[in-house]
Amino acid sequence: MGGFSTVSPPYAPIIARTTYTTTFSTTSTTEVDVTGLSVSVTLSKTSDVFVYVHLSYVYNSSAGYTLFSRIYRGTTLLKEARCGNPSANNYMPLCLQVLGRNVAPGTYTYKLRGFVDGGTGYWAMGMALPGEIVVIVF
Repeated sequence: MGGFSTVSPPYAPIIARTTYTTTFSTTSTTEVDVTGLSVSVTLSKTSDVFVYVHLSYVYNSSAGYTLFSRIYRGTTLLKEARCGNPSANNYMPLCLQVLGRNVAPGTYTYKLRGFVDGGTGYWAMGMALPGEIVVIVF
């Protein structure tokens, strides 16, 4: 029989979440922080860490250019997504997920960074659905 099980402390997961309720844009061809999409967690022991980033859409306002989105733990690149743009304002949802195994104790900031190879890139929330970055430690 399927279902969810619950766990009690000290085994309950740590959950950190930031909700994103705006739009960020850049013309930078080098990485910049996507303002508002970062969250910090403190690990007291070696842990597995699941990171999830969701935005309703990303796009480049100019045809033929790519928008790059990257998840970082501190200065360590964890995952990248590239959204090509065959036509201007081609809206695409962004969902990035990564599982870090055996992350050492310490305080870490998880964040989304982005850049474009031309044009203007946009990281946006939907009209009624905020974006988010969620970190689950277990």
